[in-house]
Amino acid sequence: MPSGLIRPFRLPVFAFLLLFDALPVQSTETNETPATPPSFSRDVLPILRANCFGCHQDAKKLGGYLMTDFQTMRAGGESELPAIVPGKSAESYLMKEIVPVDGKSEMPKKGKPLSEAEIDIIRRWIDAGAVSDAQAVGPRFTSAKPPVYVQPPTITSIDFSKDGKQVAVTGFHETLVFSVPDWKLQKRLVGFSPRIESIRYSPDSKWLAVAAGEHGVSGEVQIWNAESMELERSLQVGSDTLFGLNWSPDSSLISIGMADNTVRAFNLDGEQVLYQRAHEDWPRATVFTVDGKHLISASRDRT
Repeated sequence: MPSGLIRPFRLPVFAFLLLFDALPVQSTETNETPATPPSFSRDVLPILRANCFGCHQDAKKLGGYLMTDFQTMRAGGESELPAIVPGKSAESYLMKEIVPVDGKSEMPKKGKPLSEAEIDIIRRWIDAGAVSDAQAVGPRFTSAKPPVYVQPPTITSIDFSKDGKQVAVTGFHETLVFSVPDWKLQKRLVGFSPRIESIRYSPDSKWLAVAAGEHGVSGEVQIWNAESMELERSLQVGSDTLFGLNWSPDSSLISIGMADNTVRAFNLDGEQVLYQRAHEDWPRATVFTVDGKHLISASRDRT
């Protein structure tokens, strides 16, 4: 072999196997730590917003149950049974309402039952003590404690009822309804969402629809009875404020634009009947054609 040259040393394959077998083997058994309990603000609250707050808020306390206030949510409603028993999900009436039996659950009243994963999150949160880490659960204002204005609010939308008897104006956390022609304040429709973007009376003057929401949290469609001034339905839609609300000519459909660049339409039961995602930016306006067969939308993408 020439001087100065060293031949590489190579182990046969079986030698590597022998060396590997000789290495100490670590046990795969570990002391598992308990899973971190669900956070109310991060895990539980989004489920309640999307599925429960529409029917259990100050403007519409179905079953006498108010869920937008943490203490009343724990207490319960007309059943007089504690909705949430900290540490005891099996004794919590809320669990009996949301767990489906034969594919059906008492809550939500309309729509699909909560998924198994969502139910498990709520169950584990209750069993962990049902602690709230949220600064505030619901709106700062109610019909009994409406907003107090120190200066005129920004008016983002205004609409007359088709029979000419009412005019609605947007405020903060509320829609203000005035009677015509005396221009007296008839009702303050305080809803769940702070930001009101668009209001429209239905062509038959029976309903007042509101497109609202909270930036980065949720969107909401409110449907108010124009005669009784009671909240008929609240739909929690998406994760941001809604825009460009309008009605179909027969008062059966409501259209909206959303910050996820979609255009959607719902019937009065809250069922989504149209989903369109052709825009590349927020659809700020929607309108049905006169015959109600088509829906036109306008967006910040200039289309």
